[in-house]
Amino acid sequence: MPRHHYLIAYDISNVSVQRKILRRIKAFSIGGQKSFYECWMTKNELEQFTRETLLLIDPARDKIDIFQLDPRCKPEFFGLDHRIACNPFVVI
Repeated sequence: MPRHHYLIAYDISNVSVQRKILRRIKAFSIGGQKSFYECWMTKNELEQFTRETLLLIDPARDKIDIFQLDPRCKPEFFGLDHRIACNPFVVI
């Protein structure tokens, strides 16, 4: 199943829940800054992440945004930023 490129941003009020969500995001993350992460996920992984996350957050106070990026678009970097040169997926 192919992986797709997403940006995931979050604003979570409860620190404990915030840590749990960050742990889930970092399982797929190839980079990020503060509460904004680049992730590669299959459709099934995204659906599972969404289901688990919805059980943790308070929808009246918390916010998670997931943006699917167009694979045809080339990134632009400014300042010290650069593309991470790694293949984060390993099959054992």
